[in-house]
Amino acid sequence: MLRVTEQIDPSPNLVVASRHADDKLWAEVLNLGGYDVLPLPAHASDMFRTLSGAWRNWKARSDVEALAELR
Repeated sequence: MLRVTEQIDPSPNLVVASRHADDKLWAEVLNLGGYDVLPLPAHASDMFRTLSGAWRNWKARSDVEALAELR
């Protein structure tokens, strides 16, 4: 999935959802370029926080790239 998302400009943040989420998986996801791990089952508030954080981060990167193109 990370290779696929890298082909999109700007690449979206990848959130991994897993029933087997632990510190090792979280570290691996971050080291490979993912945004976060969402442990399942997840509460709605955790899903909202994680996904909205990923979107805000992507949006900020998009805005920075758009400004750079204007210069």
